[in-house]
Amino acid sequence: MVIIIVLDLNDKSNAVVLLEGGYYVTCLTNNPNFDAEDIVALVLVVKGSLTALLNACNAAVSETKQTTIDSCRYAVDRHLNNLAGKLEGVINAPGLSDEERLELLSSTGMNAKNHTQPQKHKFTAKCVAVGKVHLTAQGMANAHEWQYTKDTINFTNRIAAKSTTTSYTDIEGLSSKIEYAFFHKAIIAKVDTDWEAPIIEYVK
Repeated sequence: MVIIIVLDLNDKSNAVVLLEGGYYVTCLTNNPNFDAEDIVALVLVVKGSLTALLNACNAAVSETKQTTIDSCRYAVDRHLNNLAGKLEGVINAPGLSDEERLELLSSTGMNAKNHTQPQKHKFTAKCVAVGKVHLTAQGMANAHEWQYTKDTINFTNRIAAKSTTTSYTDIEGLSSKIEYAFFHKAIIAKVDTDWEAPIIEYVK
């Protein structure tokens, strides 16, 4: 098996590329499978180019805004494609089994030709103290909405937590010794986003 990573960047809007690119950066940051210096450096370059694109998209309207956005998007696409090529080199190294190649691919968050990754959560939930859960999402969104409920079966009676511009929040005052379902939704300008599948977390 030869893994060929497919990013389909030409078919994706700036908002989608910002969201997915941020997810790739999250998956690859401190990833022991891809810790070579050139890959680590390129991940940082990708992160920087995504930030530049986000800033360009959020800038005030001007005669040069679209030109700047196009230039930043070109840089993001180029760096992501370069990164995918380097990852393919590691994934397709001689001596690896097909199963090992797929495991490496899965850890990148990317998809390959004829192989689509199972949907992964793009946020995490962790109980950090009695009655307190810390939620963290990937960056590159304009804002984040959060919800939670004690109903971990049908997910009814969802309570909305305060929206944030940061990619993290703490929910406190939860009942102890039960499970809660937590939800996250990224807010991106001019894009209809969906709520992610819930994460179930036991609250101590």
